Amino acid sequence: MVAMKAKKTKTRITKKAKAMKVKSKSKNSAKASKDSPPNHFTKQEEAVLRKLNTPAKIQGFIDALGYDGEDDYFSVRSTLRTRKAHCMGGALLAACCLERLGYGPARVVGFDAQSDDSRS
Repeated sequence: MVAMKAKKTKTRITKKAKAMKVKSKSKNSAKASKDSPPNHFTKQEEAVLRKLNTPAKIQGFIDALGYDGEDDYFSVRSTLRTRKAHCMGGALLAACCLERLGYGPARVVGFDAQSDDSRS
């Protein structure tokens, strides 16, 4: 009789422990996804970004972009779609790629240059 009670108690404890592990895992995965930036890129954009996996490849891609003479700033997605950028668009794309590679959060600095075409 005592052995039967001990077995039932052990089973109950085991079930509780398993339930707690499941809750803990779901909380951790929710926290990880909350802390991670969401991925809003299309499959085509993601395919391009995955290929830009070294600083040299990023620079080569940016060097191959056409020059964007607009006075507006465009997103990384727009730059990937149009394959055109001015210096700030290229900087934003590079910052995005480098952050994806683990170089830390983007640090883009604007500056004014003399004898420039008013690009930041």
